[in-house]
Amino acid sequence: MVNDHINFEDYDFFQQEEIRKGLEKNIDVSIYAKPELPYNIMHQLRKALENGNDLTPYISYGAGVLHELRKALKSGISLISYVQEGYDSDQLFAIRHALEKKIDIIPYLNSSYHGACITQIAIGLEHRIDVTPYAKPDYTWRKMKEIRLGIEQRLDISNYCNPLYSCWQMHEIRLGLTEGLDVSYYKSLMYTAKEMKKRRLWLMDHQKTHLAKDDMTVICADDYDIRISQDEMQAYFNWHGNRPLINSAEVEYILRKHGITYGIDYNALTSIARIYKTINNDTPKDQNTLIAHGTLPVDGHDGYYVFQFQTKKCHIPKLSDDGSIDFDHFTWFETVAKDQILALYHPPTEALDGMTVTGQTISAIKGKEEPILTGSGFKLLPDQKTYIASEDGHVRLHKYEMNVFPLVTLDQILPCDEPLSFECDVHIKGNVSGPVTINTTGDLLIDGFVNDAEIHCGGNLLLKSGINATSIENSSTVNKRVISKFFEYVTLHADGNISFGSSLNSHLSSYGEIISYGKKGGIIGGSCYAEKGFCVSNAGNAAGIKTTLLLGTNEDIRLQKMILDKEILKIKTFITQLTNAYEEACQKYPNQAAKQKDLFLKVKDAIYIKNQELSAAHKKEDIIQKRQKRACSSKIIVEHHIYDNVDIQYMDRKITAVPSKKVAILIHNNHLIMEKLSEERGNFNA
Repeated sequence: MVNDHINFEDYDFFQQEEIRKGLEKNIDVSIYAKPELPYNIMHQLRKALENGNDLTPYISYGAGVLHELRKALKSGISLISYVQEGYDSDQLFAIRHALEKKIDIIPYLNSSYHGACITQIAIGLEHRIDVTPYAKPDYTWRKMKEIRLGIEQRLDISNYCNPLYSCWQMHEIRLGLTEGLDVSYYKSLMYTAKEMKKRRLWLMDHQKTHLAKDDMTVICADDYDIRISQDEMQAYFNWHGNRPLINSAEVEYILRKHGITYGIDYNALTSIARIYKTINNDTPKDQNTLIAHGTLPVDGHDGYYVFQFQTKKCHIPKLSDDGSIDFDHFTWFETVAKDQILALYHPPTEALDGMTVTGQTISAIKGKEEPILTGSGFKLLPDQKTYIASEDGHVRLHKYEMNVFPLVTLDQILPCDEPLSFECDVHIKGNVSGPVTINTTGDLLIDGFVNDAEIHCGGNLLLKSGINATSIENSSTVNKRVISKFFEYVTLHADGNISFGSSLNSHLSSYGEIISYGKKGGIIGGSCYAEKGFCVSNAGNAAGIKTTLLLGTNEDIRLQKMILDKEILKIKTFITQLTNAYEEACQKYPNQAAKQKDLFLKVKDAIYIKNQELSAAHKKEDIIQKRQKRACSSKIIVEHHIYDNVDIQYMDRKITAVPSKKVAILIHNNHLIMEKLSEERGNFNA
């Protein structure tokens, strides 16, 4: 790009940076290379031009709006109409994120909402709840959140769905409803949130005050005594007077006189009156008759889900009796069909209050509601209880998040010149016969044998029948793993653990552990690196085939550390330059004249941004250092035999193993040592 027409002296340092970066990308910088444009607007225009979009007609809306327009266009979304209606950058941010997730937010948009309010509405729609109770301008985003959480927890939000409540008052009422408390005790607007909390905690401590005790309260009179249990659930009557009772009505009068008004046993009244109708020497004294009994409260049972699939499916293969991996009783994907019922919600049962013999209500504990399930790939029917799959796939549940993921199922893979790429999980029921290249972003399960393939897997890789002559790249997130019956002449890199029965002449590299199972399994030939160490059945074989096991920090980590060190040095140098420039400007313009204020702000903003970048780089550095430290304390456990011609390498250290049984190779003071194994390996934890 020709830049002779640009006079760089007309621009400050930050504007010059944007022009330079544009020239490096071969874009037409004349579109935004204007001295009157602030550098942050130039930045947004440059980034948009890199994606083939010209946002110069919207310069007047500011850098924040330009940023959202640029991001939206990159995602194939248009926010132009909302910009023209006057939505600010925060609102546009919330709208963009909702539309990117294909949430139908448009019917609920209102320019009076803050961006955080739009986000709360979008979250509710994403969680498949009715947002109309809170999608109102009367509510702040915090109030919207409290109402949304109440709806998701199936609470009676009418108790606090009042704009006059503060968000903190709403919070206290919602917590009480979650605990099944009678919130009428404290939900009045007259109470502050702090007072509400105090009353809520008191209710939680006293909701079970009527506990059965042996102590009795005794009411004594000349002719009778009444005994009331401590919990007031039973009352006993004993007549010991020298005159006969007139009738049962007199007994009832006596009871009510002393506050016993509930649960009176009228059959017992008649019986008492008959027994004591005539007093004579044959009439027994001290006959305590149960005359009234209260009703215990019946607590409501909590709501619960019944899932129509195995929720606790173990995704870790078991071990056979001989210690090898058992793939025969192993299922990775729980498949479901469109419109299949996934879950049924059973709401809490009704709570019934109790009553003491003195007429005091004993509040029952209400059953707790279970939160509404969130996730994707399913629909919640209008009954708000039935969840059905909205597509074919496989289902997984984690706490209250349920997802139905797309799943491609193939019978087999035959030789193919073109790569096979899948943006989902894949299950191949038969063999994979190469040459063929397979790319997946998700998990890959292959039931059959794999031969002559190149596999790039973004999730877990499970090979039930083993693999031969194949290159594998498993770049996945934390805890993803590769599990195979065996490897033969395989080149494999995995970010997680690698587990198998046996490995023959293969080159395995793992940022996790390398684990083998079965008495006859292990690593025979090839070279293997494991950042966290090895736990194998055997190393090498009786024929003495050359086998290499590597520990410690590998070249990849050292290269990452070297690149990061350069990046940190570059950022620090830039921060120093900016800081010096700022101090010079302060000395040159001690009064911060109005025309120089923009420059001061730009420099301060740039220093802040660079410090944020430095902080992020240091976090990466900490992770690498932890990995290096972990790698330097890794070890090799051989449970059965280590044979001749097995080399152990740690950085520039190398030893050749002495044929032994049950040994551990450790790193001690930067040296490799071999010692007898004192403990057996634990359970399968690949």
